[in-house]
Amino acid sequence: MEETNTSPDDIVEMLLFALELRNAESASHGRRVAEISLKIGKAMNLGDRDLIVLKRGALLHDVGRIGIPDRVLIKENALTDDEWEIIRKHPEIGAKMLKKVPSLQDTIQVIAFHHERWDGFGYPAHLAGEKIPILARICAVAEVYDSMISEQVYRKAWPKAKALLTIENDILKAFDPMVVKTLVRLEDLQ
Repeated sequence: MEETNTSPDDIVEMLLFALELRNAESASHGRRVAEISLKIGKAMNLGDRDLIVLKRGALLHDVGRIGIPDRVLIKENALTDDEWEIIRKHPEIGAKMLKKVPSLQDTIQVIAFHHERWDGFGYPAHLAGEKIPILARICAVAEVYDSMISEQVYRKAWPKAKALLTIENDILKAFDPMVVKTLVRLEDLQ
């Protein structure tokens, strides 16, 4: 039998496919978040290596949702407090999954910390400010923006201007001001 080497990007695509089998919107959301994250990263003049890690991490930022029970993951009405606690475990589940893949170790920072907040009230580690890795800060802004402008089961998509204004109003609470300012300056947003 011929042995082949699987590239990190092949592994990312396989994990995205697995996520898509569980929840198609999560995989589509990951692709949109990666696109927005890359636009921000390029505008912030990140190096090529960081852009690769950012893309992979943003694509897989919700991969831990594979480990969330269906009764919570695909529930169509409001989640209970207990169900929110289960959902909030997806960054840790995703990080544990990626620890098993040596070629994707650098993406763990994005997956593990994309729900941290600038003010320290995020999860799972309650990191604040620049203690949150920059790639995770970029992904966090891109994820929230995409969630706002995308149709959700529980609400209509927001206009882009409303989403940007809401994110700007959360500067210094939820998001890195530099990342938000970069997002707002982008002209070719989705």
